[in-house]
Amino acid sequence: MTEEFPGARGFRLPVGITGLQRQREWDAVVLAEAPGLEADEAELVLLRDGTLLGDPAAEPLVRAVPLESPFSAYAVRKSGALYSVGANEIEVAELPAAVEGEELELSVRGEERILTVDGMRSFDSIPELEALGGDRADFVVRARRLAGRLWQADVEAL
Repeated sequence: MTEEFPGARGFRLPVGITGLQRQREWDAVVLAEAPGLEADEAELVLLRDGTLLGDPAAEPLVRAVPLESPFSAYAVRKSGALYSVGANEIEVAELPAAVEGEELELSVRGEERILTVDGMRSFDSIPELEALGGDRADFVVRARRLAGRLWQADVEAL
């Protein structure tokens, strides 16, 4: 199998020849059965307290994942009741009920703060979101609403 690299002017290299490996996409991957699940695909979140966000019939799938909660999982039917499940550990943050939108991004660089809510610039501030950056001077926080006041949050240093 070969790939064409941008800027390679049609030169093709076999996959893996560069010595770079693909980044890991999942923290855990399992095969599990969920006889009561009718969907061919399911997005799931298991919270720290054991609450399942998603189709309750998918509970056997998240119970088979060998990760500590909270984690998110994506399941795809292989055949019959057998599903392949990929899961990643996540950080869950509780933000004030007044926070609107479904996706937030806060970028902090020195004294500059840029907040977007559902892709639109906002001049509000969310101290709880900023606190997720910890003691980092420059960082970005991306958060996606899970349910109500619960958000999946990813923090990266800049």
